[in-house]
Amino acid sequence: MRTLERYSYILALLAFFLTSVLLRPLLPIDETRYMTVAWEMFNTKNYFLLSLNYEPYHHKPPMMFWLINFCWLIFGASRWSALIPVYGASAATLVLTGLLARKLYPNNQKIREHASWVLFGTAPFLIYASLVMFDMMLTAVNLAAFLLALSYCEKPEFKKTLLLGLFLGIGVLVKGPVVFLYTLLPLSLYPWWRSQNHRAEPKQLYKALSLALCFSILPVSLWLAPALLQADSHFAYWLVWEQTAGRMKGDFSSSHVRPFYFYLPLLPVLFMPWAFFPAFWKNVKKLAPQDPSFRFLLAATIPVLLFFSLIAGKQPHYLVPLMPFIGVGLSKVMSYSLDIRTIRITSICVLSALILFQLIGHYSFFRNYDLEPIVAYYQGNRDKQFVMVHKYQGEIGFLARMTEHVDNIEQKELRTWFDKNPDGLAIIRRHENEKFSGLTEVFAMPYRSRILSVYRLEQLEKPANDS
Repeated sequence: MRTLERYSYILALLAFFLTSVLLRPLLPIDETRYMTVAWEMFNTKNYFLLSLNYEPYHHKPPMMFWLINFCWLIFGASRWSALIPVYGASAATLVLTGLLARKLYPNNQKIREHASWVLFGTAPFLIYASLVMFDMMLTAVNLAAFLLALSYCEKPEFKKTLLLGLFLGIGVLVKGPVVFLYTLLPLSLYPWWRSQNHRAEPKQLYKALSLALCFSILPVSLWLAPALLQADSHFAYWLVWEQTAGRMKGDFSSSHVRPFYFYLPLLPVLFMPWAFFPAFWKNVKKLAPQDPSFRFLLAATIPVLLFFSLIAGKQPHYLVPLMPFIGVGLSKVMSYSLDIRTIRITSICVLSALILFQLIGHYSFFRNYDLEPIVAYYQGNRDKQFVMVHKYQGEIGFLARMTEHVDNIEQKELRTWFDKNPDGLAIIRRHENEKFSGLTEVFAMPYRSRILSVYRLEQLEKPANDS
């Protein structure tokens, strides 16, 4: 019973996942795109060369798509079964955060008890926990790598170096080389946060990290080699180089270029709702800068945050892998004044608020994100030739279980396309007052801040015969 109570946050997380499936749609464009990539893998049975709209897709590695496909092979292709690995990653993040707190503060039972529940109750964690995205899975892998590295610092062993290399390789397969930034940058500061019980010398750890980095190539090559054999040189360039360097420089359309101060307004959100407690402001002054465990938490967050602030490409979810370290730090702060019961009640209140938010959204604003109406129209007209106008990102591929490529053109090419496909249908995202001469709208629905419409060529009425 004690164990069940200790890990009850896993059941609470399951409740949140179930309500998410019931109350909110897959959110375009990210969730729908990744589900479409997974669906095309499932449909083509090509587990190495990823595709979107049945064209090579070089933006992400395959690990999450592999796990989704594994679940689909057992339970069939559905949204709920695709969430099994997502739930597993979120639950593992909570458990591993507790283990990290135990490793850093072995003599403080309150911190060990608080850590997982504090992270669970932190609003950004729950917001991202149930999304079909890569960041929570990367977070779990990062935590496993850090726990191995800390264990190596306490007792250097070659097998730990091998395992660390394995987890680094898995991290690359989850979200690319960015895993090295999250892990190796903080670990390189080892002399600054080294504890008295760490037997490994800095040079010894650096040697182990170098070996682990070499070992990490092995699991990555098991995917990369078959993928590159099936692709052309353009795909290889984008996958191996541009997806990392291009995002840093911000020189391609999907790099999400933001100003250097982009993360500053978001930082307070990472401490919600715990920053509303007077105990937070009272006890934060008690944190000791000379404490090796606190220094480790700083090393795992601040340098990474600064690096992301300096590069061009930024997204809010890039901070998700930092949240366990913030959660452990918050646990340290809150442990001075709050008991575990208060922490749990607060976390359940945050959970309830987000479930209520989804319930309200189900009957209101989520309707602008629900693509089921356009999917139903597409499925009812599968015999027609469709074209997607403007950049198509797989929004309906999984939802409509599309089995072949659909044309994707710019608006200026629309007339030429209709000349070749006079009976075809065009799906267009448009502004409310936007009109298209020579076309007739046959379907429309609200979509985000615009209208998603289907058009056909205008049918001119034939003159009646004289009697």
